[in-house]
Amino acid sequence: MAKQISIRISAIVFLLATAGCTSSTDTGVCRLKPRTSCQDYDLQASDLRGADLRGADLRGADLRGADLRGADLHGADLRGADLRDADAWEADMRETHLGMANLSRANLHNASLNRANLDGANLHKVILTKADLRGAMIRNVDLSQANLSDADLYGADLRESNLREADLRGASLHDASLQNTELSGADLSQTILSGANLWRAQLHKVDLSQAILWEACMREGDLTGAKITAAQLLQVKSLQNTTLPDGSKHETSRQHRKETQC
Repeated sequence: MAKQISIRISAIVFLLATAGCTSSTDTGVCRLKPRTSCQDYDLQASDLRGADLRGADLRGADLRGADLRGADLHGADLRGADLRDADAWEADMRETHLGMANLSRANLHNASLNRANLDGANLHKVILTKADLRGAMIRNVDLSQANLSDADLYGADLRESNLREADLRGASLHDASLQNTELSGADLSQTILSGANLWRAQLHKVDLSQAILWEACMREGDLTGAKITAAQLLQVKSLQNTTLPDGSKHETSRQHRKETQC
């Protein structure tokens, strides 16, 4: 009897993963295929490995703990979706709309999020190691304690985001927008920040060891207690009114100030 029950449960799980699943509002069956509409469906803990969900409408879907490894979500709409603890290892999420989605503790190692929209999303403790986030919109996002080591954020927009205690070791933030970001306690060692805009960024006790800061803008930022060398500070385009590691304010001459606006 126990064996028969186990077989039946396995069959149900298989059908849900391959054909679709019942909506949380019991309005029908969600067919998991490209450009499908599965808005607000319960896909919790579903096995969606390698699934083709290009352009799918998954707004508000419950994908907690779902297995999305290698899934194709290119251009999918996941606004407001719940992806807590989901595994999207190496998933294709290019141009995916993840605004206001919850990806707390999700695994997106080596995932492609090129030009994705993550505005307002919860990415607390997310794993984005080696992820491709070039040109992504990541404004007003909670990335506290996130792991973005070796991630590519070239030209990404992270304005107003919280990256407190985030791991950004070896990441590329070349030409990234980081205005008004909270980076206190973050590890930015060996990070590429050339051309990045860190205007009014909070950089308390940040580790910038061996970071590349050529032409970076740190105007009106706060580097109190930061680990950074004098040679690195000379790489920076503007330190106007910036609080230096020793707590003193950087003074800029009027003539030099005009040359270093950013």
